[in-house]
Amino acid sequence: MLSSEIWDLPPEESEILPVLCLSYHYLPSVLKQCFAYCSIFPKNYEFNKEELILLWAAQGFLGGVEREETIEAVGESCFDDLLSRLDIREQDEISERTRHIAYFCTKLEVSKRFDPLLKINKLRTFLPRMPTGIKKLKDLKRLTTFVVGNNGGVRIRELRDLPHLQGALSILNLQNVVNAMDAFEANLKEREDLDDLVLMWDPNAINSDPKNQTRVLEQLQPHTKVKRLNIQHYHGTGFPKWLGDPSFMKLVFLQLEDCKSCSSLPPLGQLQSLKDLQIVKMDEVRKVGAEFYGNNGHCSSSVKLFRSLEILRFEEMSEWEECSEVEFPCLKELYLVNCPKLKGDLPKHLPQLTYLHISGCGQLLCFLPMAPSISSSHLKLYASLCPKLKEMPPILQNLTSLKVLHAVGCPVLESLPEEMQNNTTLQHLFVRKCDSLRSLPRCINILGSLSIHSCNKLELSLGEDMTNNGCSSLATLYIQDSCDSLKSFPLAFFTKFQLLYIWDCNYLESLYIPNGLHYVDLTSLWRLRINDCINLVSFPQGGLPAPNLIELIICRCEQLKSLPQQMHTLLKSLQYFEYRRLSRN
Repeated sequence: MLSSEIWDLPPEESEILPVLCLSYHYLPSVLKQCFAYCSIFPKNYEFNKEELILLWAAQGFLGGVEREETIEAVGESCFDDLLSRLDIREQDEISERTRHIAYFCTKLEVSKRFDPLLKINKLRTFLPRMPTGIKKLKDLKRLTTFVVGNNGGVRIRELRDLPHLQGALSILNLQNVVNAMDAFEANLKEREDLDDLVLMWDPNAINSDPKNQTRVLEQLQPHTKVKRLNIQHYHGTGFPKWLGDPSFMKLVFLQLEDCKSCSSLPPLGQLQSLKDLQIVKMDEVRKVGAEFYGNNGHCSSSVKLFRSLEILRFEEMSEWEECSEVEFPCLKELYLVNCPKLKGDLPKHLPQLTYLHISGCGQLLCFLPMAPSISSSHLKLYASLCPKLKEMPPILQNLTSLKVLHAVGCPVLESLPEEMQNNTTLQHLFVRKCDSLRSLPRCINILGSLSIHSCNKLELSLGEDMTNNGCSSLATLYIQDSCDSLKSFPLAFFTKFQLLYIWDCNYLESLYIPNGLHYVDLTSLWRLRINDCINLVSFPQGGLPAPNLIELIICRCEQLKSLPQQMHTLLKSLQYFEYRRLSRN
């Protein structure tokens, strides 16, 4: 059915409803398979969600499992996605046997459109929004989005009449809740099957009342079995006591975004299952201190704090200046993004850290813990937009497990520690817009890729000692608008090259193979691109000994005297060749 030509027939020649045909053509391929498979069932067949997912899986439609997702989870995602794409606006009648409905609302909605729903006693899914009178759908199990109305619209207390809701629910426009008792009557506290909850106010609402928002959030306490909680655009002056209570033993994800009137964070340290914590745009927070730990503000306790936390993200914290010391025994990823006033050191005890990303933290002079506690074998460090970072901290030399290092937008950074020669695992080095950087460590033993952007003062030590300083292991080299001192590039010493890109290197004059080297092996090289090197004159005499090169691009190298010699005999695998001499002007 998926490959059937019926989908390509004009509407007048097929029996497919135009709305279904249009929906089909815009489906992703995996959903097309799942959708087309449903056509083998007879008309008015009542699908069972779990059974259909198993049938899809048996046909191999759900593909490989990624990100530790189960087949059931992938199938459920496909099922819900299909539902969200089905449109009922053109249907005059809705069967009383209907179990799942998806609907796309517009600005011109009228409640009468949903009158047929009120006779459906067993409706279980409605995506993504609700009509007036939704409280009459007593058996509803899935409701992705509940929008609180104003001026006589849907009130949040109507959720009390939907006791079977489960899974994920987003409650929007909470600024329309004018009476906190309405929030209390919604009775979220008793909905143990709602495990993914989003509570969102409208950030553009006029005349929002911070005190009322505080009272409303207090009454929106979810069940302690909730797994994911997201609070956005809350402008109350403080967080309720229930947020961070140790009784929320199943909470694994928490995001607090744009809570701009709160000057302190809730006590989250004793949420024993919390794995992913994201704090974004909290403009009034100046210090993350003892209150963050929990345990009544005391960080020394027999209770291990943040015992499960693996991902911690702080973003857009415009006034945050100070962070008190706390241990994160399981933390794997730490993000500090656009925290311009943050000073001091990072937590010292990060034994499981594998990814550290620092960006837009101009006052942060030291971006690595000062204790040699990082022991992971897959550590990645990203430092960007750090205008005062003059040198990498000495602890960098002890990170013998470092695999990836990025330095971006560090204008006064002059060098990387020469002691990094002890590193035996570094695979990827990326430097960009480091205007003062003059040198790289000479002894990076097994570097696999090197990317250099906008580092004009950087001097690459390229010579016959290449095989001794480790650069001969390079598989990928990307140089753009950098290394003004580089005039000749010795290809012979990079026998592992697979990709070589050179852009905007205005002082580069030649690529060469030194005299006396009778045999040069460039069999690994399969892509070579040279763009906008206006003073490039020549390639190696005798041509490029790269029999496996499949792509060669040379653009806007105006002084180039000739193309590589013996291309037809030496470049036997070449599939794509492009040569443009003229400048962009």
